[in-house]
Amino acid sequence: MGHLTLSEQLVYRDRELSYREKLVYLLSQELDFHCHDSNYASHDFHAFPAKFPPQLPRKFILELTNPADLVLDPMMGSGTAVLEAYINGRHGVGVDIDPLALKIAKAKVNAIALNPHPRS
Repeated sequence: MGHLTLSEQLVYRDRELSYREKLVYLLSQELDFHCHDSNYASHDFHAFPAKFPPQLPRKFILELTNPADLVLDPMMGSGTAVLEAYINGRHGVGVDIDPLALKIAKAKVNAIALNPHPRS
């Protein structure tokens, strides 16, 4: 059996992997980003319950989408995935039932849209 390599695109035996194969591969990788600095861009704007590290959506966005693609987050919470989409050259769209979440997400994304050079 050939081996799986992660490069600019996930490739297996000289063919591009299907979306499902890419997802399975990514889910088998180390996904604990809690020891990494997550206070870049405007991710530290406001505390929010159950917020995940921005490196998690970034990893999936970079590996599963192309620049200028649309990223949908149907339960966006504080907008972490939408902001990562924007920072990484994608179009982010988010939906949430919580009015506070919508305000936080809008403030986070607008802060970066007005200052397009987020701190890293």
